[in-house]
Amino acid sequence: MQTEYGWVIELTASDPSAPRFWAGSSLWSDDHQMALRFAREKDAVRAAMLMLDGMNVRICEHGWDVYETGDHLRRETA
Repeated sequence: MQTEYGWVIELTASDPSAPRFWAGSSLWSDDHQMALRFAREKDAVRAAMLMLDGMNVRICEHGWDVYETGDHLRRETA
């Protein structure tokens, strides 16, 4: 099993133990699999500045466990 890391944008009004993730445009999701993932923190910060101006958000590093099963990858929550 491997862990894949990326940066996500979370809504500050949500509890850190059950965050709401930015999934693009005006869509927010409780499902971390739907979150837009950024390879670099500065990319997540820039996206938040450009797309979510005026909203209270936090930029967080998130990890996803990746299990290799045959010819494809199945992702499960970390």
